[in-house]
Amino acid sequence: MNQGAENNVVESPVVVDQGSALAMIILVVVTIIMVALTIYILIKIPSTIVRTSKNIVHKTAEDATPLILRIQHKKDNKSNHLKLTPRLVLFMKIIILIAPVVLSFTSQFIDKQVIDFYIAMYASLWLACVSVIFFVFQYILASLFAIKRQDLW
Repeated sequence: MNQGAENNVVESPVVVDQGSALAMIILVVVTIIMVALTIYILIKIPSTIVRTSKNIVHKTAEDATPLILRIQHKKDNKSNHLKLTPRLVLFMKIIILIAPVVLSFTSQFIDKQVIDFYIAMYASLWLACVSVIFFVFQYILASLFAIKRQDLW
């Protein structure tokens, strides 16, 4: 009964278009380029941020050291600079860690929030704790490998 219905099915021949093969090659090449670019950016951006942040923090500490020494009525010499600059860098790191947590905490006083207060606090506290762990790890490694504190970021 159904044999007649099966005979009515006409199979169309498969036509390979040369344009589709060229398009596939271009698609693969563009995909490989985009993946390579993404990997490069994911590697390069953090190192650029670290380098720039280190320069800013150390430049700020070096510029603030003479003022702080003058306020403390101490001589502005190399030994005082070597003692005070790493302390200022550590102080700035602590401020950089605390500021986002405080700002996240004050977000509870905003009437209309994009993100729930508890989510913002959780994220900021988690990131601050991870940063503290990395800073402690950095100082531990520096003491183990005898790296000077002024050479740390």
